[in-house]
Amino acid sequence: MGMPAIFIRLHGCNLRCSWCDSKYTWNDSEDYKEMSEKQILKKIQKYRTKHIIITGGEPLIQEIYPLVRDLKRADYKIHIETNGTIYKPFLRQLDCVVVSPKPPSANVKATFKIKEFKRLKNAYFKVVIKNESDWKWAKKLSKQINPKILYLIPEGGVDFSFLSKKIKKLDDNMRIGIQLHKIIWGDKRGV
Repeated sequence: MGMPAIFIRLHGCNLRCSWCDSKYTWNDSEDYKEMSEKQILKKIQKYRTKHIIITGGEPLIQEIYPLVRDLKRADYKIHIETNGTIYKPFLRQLDCVVVSPKPPSANVKATFKIKEFKRLKNAYFKVVIKNESDWKWAKKLSKQINPKILYLIPEGGVDFSFLSKKIKKLDDNMRIGIQLHKIIWGDKRGV
């Protein structure tokens, strides 16, 4: 967090979270461009940073290993953000895996592969928190993944009024996080 990174946002998701901030990735009518691994590498070469964040929707519903392989060969540091419903062995090769299982306010029914992701040395967890029900759910998750770090992100990314009341009740492995890009750019795409 807090360093320049290139977002590679992939199309499609296997969940439909009520408060999703990238619903445009769900819909085929939205403006998106299909690109090969070679086209992606060419496009990102113009940026100074070597940090990549692959996200979605849900990036693991697609076959992204060829992209990961090519990015690694080009010496990029690769982070992926996943909802945690799909596990693939190549994730061990990445620099960071951010697992974001969905709390009750997301209004989704899903099975999250917490045990598989907890075993990854390069993983940490983050959960969007909207209300008391999410807070209680996150407290249970915190114990389940301990000693892995769990970042709590306020729903919408910038209003900390609910989480600020909980700061003294954090477990040792819990942190309050921010979505810095939302503070700087809001919901603007392509920045």
